[in-house]
Amino acid sequence: MKKAVGGRNAAKFVQLEQYLQTTIRGEIQDSIPFIDEIEKSRISK
Repeated sequence: MKKAVGGRNAAKFVQLEQYLQTTIRGEIQDSIPFIDEIEKSRISK
Protein backbone atom coordinates (compact mmCIF):
# COMPACT_ATOMS: atom_id res chain seq x y z
CA MET A 1 0.00 0.00 0.00
CA LYS A 2 2.89 2.31 0.78
CA LYS A 3 4.10 2.05 -2.81
CA ALA A 4 0.64 2.73 -4.23
CA VAL A 5 -0.42 5.76 -2.17
CA GLY A 6 2.70 6.83 -0.28
CA GLY A 7 3.75 6.28 3.29
CA ARG A 8 1.77 9.10 4.90
CA ASN A 9 -1.49 8.21 3.16
CA ALA A 10 -1.00 4.52 3.95
CA ALA A 11 -0.52 5.42 7.62
CA LYS A 12 -3.66 7.59 7.55
CA PHE A 13 -5.64 4.70 6.11
CA VAL A 14 -4.37 2.27 8.75
CA GLN A 15 -5.15 4.78 11.48
CA LEU A 16 -8.68 5.30 10.15
CA GLU A 17 -9.25 1.57 9.83
CA GLN A 18 -8.13 0.96 13.43
CA TYR A 19 -10.34 3.82 14.67
CA LEU A 20 -13.39 2.39 12.90
CA GLN A 21 -12.73 -1.12 14.21
CA THR A 22 -12.31 0.17 17.77
CA THR A 23 -15.48 2.27 17.55
CA ILE A 24 -17.55 -0.60 16.15
CA ARG A 25 -16.22 -3.05 18.76
CA GLY A 26 -17.06 -0.56 21.50
CA GLU A 27 -20.61 -0.15 20.25
CA ILE A 28 -21.09 -3.91 20.06
CA GLN A 29 -19.70 -4.43 23.55
CA ASP A 30 -21.96 -1.71 24.93
CA SER A 31 -25.00 -3.43 23.47
CA ILE A 32 -24.19 -6.85 24.97
CA PRO A 33 -25.52 -7.23 28.52
CA PHE A 34 -23.35 -8.49 31.35
CA ILE A 35 -24.09 -11.96 32.72
CA ASP A 36 -25.58 -10.46 35.90
CA GLU A 37 -27.97 -8.36 33.83
CA ILE A 38 -29.16 -11.44 31.94
CA GLU A 39 -29.82 -13.29 35.21
CA LYS A 40 -31.68 -10.30 36.70
CA SER A 41 -33.94 -10.04 33.64
CA ARG A 42 -34.79 -13.75 33.86
CA ILE A 43 -35.70 -13.48 37.53
CA SER A 44 -37.90 -10.42 37.06
CA LYS A 45 -39.96 -12.05 34.29
